[in-house]
Amino acid sequence: MSTEKKNEEPKWSDLGVKDKAKYLFQNITVEPMLACYIIPSVLASLATQNLNLEKACRVNLKYPDEVCDALEARQTANYTQQEVQVQQLVAGMAIWKTLLQSSIPAFLIMFLGSWSDRKGRRKPCMLMPIVGEFLTSIGLLICTYFFYQLPMEVAGVSEALFPAITGGWMTMFMAIFSYVGDITTVETRTLRIGVVNVFCSLGIPIGTALSGVLYKEIGFYGVFSLAACIYVLSFTYGLLRIKEEGKSNIQYVYAGS
Repeated sequence: MSTEKKNEEPKWSDLGVKDKAKYLFQNITVEPMLACYIIPSVLASLATQNLNLEKACRVNLKYPDEVCDALEARQTANYTQQEVQVQQLVAGMAIWKTLLQSSIPAFLIMFLGSWSDRKGRRKPCMLMPIVGEFLTSIGLLICTYFFYQLPMEVAGVSEALFPAITGGWMTMFMAIFSYVGDITTVETRTLRIGVVNVFCSLGIPIGTALSGVLYKEIGFYGVFSLAACIYVLSFTYGLLRIKEEGKSNIQYVYAGS
């Protein structure tokens, strides 16, 4: 971003309501990519939980279909012991899965953040987590196809490992807020960060609202395939739409501000 471009930007206080809306629309950058990252992640969460429960019951514990069908339908009155065993198995997996999902990104973000600041590169740190979530969707599709061949733990590894080694939500938000800070003026920065937070806040309830309906209508294959397609859309948008400033340009703006 050059000083000339920075000086050409209108003052927010001088804009009317219509001009402010037009300005926000014209300056949308990372928001659609973020929405298409959050929505499928939340969207697939219910299907993933059910896949883990189904595998725990039918594959790991090898209960008969009668028992697992009753547990799936929440008719657990006659199968309380089996329900407890299934839930204990899934809860045990959730412990190491959560540890994996939080510890690896927390370690990586120290190096990724430092590299991003030194090189002035935010875009790779935005695209990497999308790739990780896409690989998770593919892995869960494979676990669904080979339902009885692959135990619950394979689905858990697919769900946790790929996002973890590509940075996960931590890296995505670090990169997005850094990028927004790089491309905005001091006057509009807080507003733009607020807009990003709005997209994030809307993405979670939208994904949650659609998750149950879509799982009921299109099942595991449909939900995971849809999530994978949205991730491809998010990655493509980020790759083509988001333009990066070089390190020298970013420093030049700060020096001139």
